[in-house]
Amino acid sequence: MPTKPYPSIKLASVRFIAFTAVTSLLLPSLANAKLVAGLATISIDNPTIILTTISDYPAYVNGTYVEGYFDSTQDNVDLILDNPATLTLSPNSKDQSLAFPVQPATVPANNHDRFPQATTMDTGNTSVGQIGLSGAMRNANVGSTKTNYLENQDLSLLKVNDVWNLVTHDSVGGAQTLYQLAPGYSEGLDTNGNLTLSGNLIWGDGSNAVTVSGVGGAPVPNISPWVNFMRVKPGDYYKVIGHMELKTLPTPTPIPTVTPTPTVTVTPTVTPTPSVTATPSVTPTATVTVTPSATPTPTVTVTPTITPTATPTPSTTVTPTATVTLAPTLAPAAVPVLSVNPSASAAPGTVMRLTFKQEPGVTYQLCYGTAPGKLTVGCGAISSPFEFVMRDKTDIYGAVKAFNGQVTSAYSNELHIQATDQEAYYDANQNLVVPRVLAFGKAYKVTLHNNGNYEFKLEQAEEIK
Repeated sequence: MPTKPYPSIKLASVRFIAFTAVTSLLLPSLANAKLVAGLATISIDNPTIILTTISDYPAYVNGTYVEGYFDSTQDNVDLILDNPATLTLSPNSKDQSLAFPVQPATVPANNHDRFPQATTMDTGNTSVGQIGLSGAMRNANVGSTKTNYLENQDLSLLKVNDVWNLVTHDSVGGAQTLYQLAPGYSEGLDTNGNLTLSGNLIWGDGSNAVTVSGVGGAPVPNISPWVNFMRVKPGDYYKVIGHMELKTLPTPTPIPTVTPTPTVTVTPTVTPTPSVTATPSVTPTATVTVTPSATPTPTVTVTPTITPTATPTPSTTVTPTATVTLAPTLAPAAVPVLSVNPSASAAPGTVMRLTFKQEPGVTYQLCYGTAPGKLTVGCGAISSPFEFVMRDKTDIYGAVKAFNGQVTSAYSNELHIQATDQEAYYDANQNLVVPRVLAFGKAYKVTLHNNGNYEFKLEQAEEIK
């Protein structure tokens, strides 16, 4: 008897179906919810962040720090270093009180590689939804130039198992925990029922964190946040690296309306003074006769004779001769040739290996982006070989350039790194087959028995050679 085939589905879709079922139950209770509103202020302790991010990884040998703050008026500005921030921070900066207003329930669409996050959290239930924040931060490596930076883009606050996470959203990493609030944070409601939140910021140990791949993806609990990407050592997980406070904006005091009092001008009455005409008296003038008493003496003018005492000597100006020493001109390094193994397209979880030929005394930078020829998302120091793990939905373009002192080579060949879409499917026996699963460093083809009620049991795990 033929059996009815089940549709082909993705594992991610299975998770999404479960997520949709749960949220549909919650929607009626949230219909009259009061969304979180207000202002988050964040202070970053750059000296401590630098100390906790120093490692033997080439890009972080001097540590990293928060280099730029973009306020809410720059929510559509790309965070590349060519664009000036609202406030530029030094490696010694701390206690800045950077302002991040809470976003409303509706936000503009993604623009200029920015991913604003809507607020979906109710003040009465902080275990569901997120708090979108307007504004962004940009990180840079200590001592780097405009070729080495990290984009901690649009931010949100989200709670996982009573742990508050400050989450970043960008075009490559998706949603990832940047910092967490340390245990002992303060959370409550003010007299108007608005959420208040205050506490110290830490990296955290990677648990109860958030990460998901994909363009600005919705956050999903996992264990691969920035603390791992920045190679923070276990002894620094709980060092205080900043402070955050969320509170409601004060209600402005109304200005009373003042009605002006009309001005009354009074014109005084003036009584004219009568004029009196007087007749002047005339005094007769006497005639006086003057007789000269002496003959005047003529004036004599004497012209002095001036004899010069010396002939002036002309001055001589001496122009010094300057010696100019020219610095040697460095030749540009060879353009790298970039290759990737096992291939530019691979399944999520595959260990990817980038290689290129290195020259002595030459440094190299890897730059990447989301479109061909537009490697503007970020750059970082790299050495060959360079390994990373392919993530689900990864879709980026990357190339390498060489630096010989201040002389820069052209970009290498550009690679399109893309995760393949591995679908699960039902076989003839209605078992769910997953083509590739990575476990304990090996790849397996996994078959799950379907009991007809979407409950699965491991039937077979075949190693892929």
